[in-house]
Amino acid sequence: MNIALVTLAVIAANALVSIKGFNDLSFFERYKFGIGQIQAGQKERMITSGFLHVDIAHLFLNMFTLFFFADVVIAWFGSVKFLLLYFVSLV
Repeated sequence: MNIALVTLAVIAANALVSIKGFNDLSFFERYKFGIGQIQAGQKERMITSGFLHVDIAHLFLNMFTLFFFADVVIAWFGSVKFLLLYFVSLV
C-alpha cells in the first residue's frame, strides 16, 4: 500500500493539533468551534476547529477513515484538489 504524502501530512497535522488540545485546555478553548466567537470575528476557528478532536477515540476514528479513503480521492482529483476539498469541507 502506497500512502500519499499529503494523506500522512494531514493525519500528522490533525494528530499534533489534537494532542496539543488534549494537553492544553487553553489551546483547545482558543481554537475550538464556537459560533459566537466566529461571529465576533475569530474566523480562524472555522479552520482550526477542524483539526481539534474532543478525545483520542474521535481522533482515531476520523484519522482511520481518512487513512483509508483519502488516497482514493487523491487518485481521482490529485493532491492539490484534495487539499482544497479538505479545507473547504472544514468551513
